[in-house]
Amino acid sequence: MSTSSFASESTTSWKLGEPIVSFWAGPIPITDSDAKLMAEGHWNLVPIAVNRGRPKDMSAADFVNSQLDILQRYGLRGNLSTWNTFDLDSEQGWNELDALVQGVKNHPALYAYNIKDEPGTGLFPILKRIREFILERDSKHLIFTNLYPIGASNKQLGLEGSPEIAYRAYLGTFLQELQPRLLSYDHYHFGTTGDGKTFFLNLALVRQAALDANIPFMVIVQACSWTSSMRIPTGEELRWLTYVTLAYGAQGIAHYVYGWPGHDGGMIYPSSVIGTEGRGAVTGGPPTPLYYFTKELNKEFVAVARELGSMHSLGAYHVGTIPEGGIPLPEDAAFQFDPPVPTKELKELVDPAQQKLSKAEIEALFDQGGLKGSRLEGYLVGMFGESQTPTHALVVNLDYRTFSGSGHARKDEFLDPLFGKVARQALVGPGKLEVFNPISAEWTAVDANRVELNLPPGAGLLVRLAP
Repeated sequence: MSTSSFASESTTSWKLGEPIVSFWAGPIPITDSDAKLMAEGHWNLVPIAVNRGRPKDMSAADFVNSQLDILQRYGLRGNLSTWNTFDLDSEQGWNELDALVQGVKNHPALYAYNIKDEPGTGLFPILKRIREFILERDSKHLIFTNLYPIGASNKQLGLEGSPEIAYRAYLGTFLQELQPRLLSYDHYHFGTTGDGKTFFLNLALVRQAALDANIPFMVIVQACSWTSSMRIPTGEELRWLTYVTLAYGAQGIAHYVYGWPGHDGGMIYPSSVIGTEGRGAVTGGPPTPLYYFTKELNKEFVAVARELGSMHSLGAYHVGTIPEGGIPLPEDAAFQFDPPVPTKELKELVDPAQQKLSKAEIEALFDQGGLKGSRLEGYLVGMFGESQTPTHALVVNLDYRTFSGSGHARKDEFLDPLFGKVARQALVGPGKLEVFNPISAEWTAVDANRVELNLPPGAGLLVRLAP
């Protein structure tokens, strides 16, 4: 049970590998049909648990290995949840954790040990001990912890101060105490009365923390409704989430939820719940409409993230409406828009049906820190390069309703070149450009320093300077 010496995770052989596409809350235990559907949908990291659905006469290690065997057959990786599995107030609990790690660490489908979801700083000491304990026995795999979003209460974080001050301290303390190789957090943006206010602020803070620590980050995004205050995202909104996270430099994305009782939307319909809370099973069912939309987005995410994986994220800039935490595009940026996109006031939008509610009541409808509704117009451009000189740009249409990013009432105004009132936007670079096709993973030269933008709602386009 000693934790006196262990391999520092910063010196382990763990590498990110394929950019992460994962989910939260799905079928458990995993069956072959579940794994096949996940692989066909281009998810590549699957949560698995020690006790859910485990026969009473099977050891924890044997059960986990049987789950990993299924994942391996379909080219999937496993994220093994260990939190609340063993009584770590007792020596027996540590011995059981030891037996689990020793029994599964050599399985080729094991990718990570998930030791906690959304811990406050009060749990960091025990998480540090668990991390060191596992690394002493297995230094090859990621120790995974998912963090709270900005807007979590001071009580949840275990810190004082305004939401931004407390959250900055939360990230800094986590990095210092847990020395993660990957930052992960969840943030859910789409409410019934409008969109959240701090999504981009959260992205910006985590992006900068990951850059400072020289580690990748991932975001768990909304794919369902679980309460009357949160709406089911559309396919266009999921596309928006996918490309926005990429433009900020994420190397991983996960969806909440894949399919879980009490949640509407997601990727599958859970067909049944069997057994008790501790050892019970959730059986997977047929795909939802969002599954078919998201499977294409997953493929695009991996293709674009792979292209950018060796690059430095040099900036994420906004034109049009500038959200909280967003940085306007500098006048001397390497990539610009032609014609320039005028800055617009960020308006708070409230569902007319909710007009009789007080401001406090409207804010209370949101789970993520009392957010007010707002929709964006314009574009986001993430800049990347192998050095500090941008060579790649990922431009995203921030309007998930129209092709133009300009909030026009009629989409065909933008599509009709004879209309004359809507200027076609172009991204202009410092030299001849090439554009990336995320479906074929191929680059095509445009023989010009500009690319016209005809982006579907929420879509992105990766361009680079021609070699």
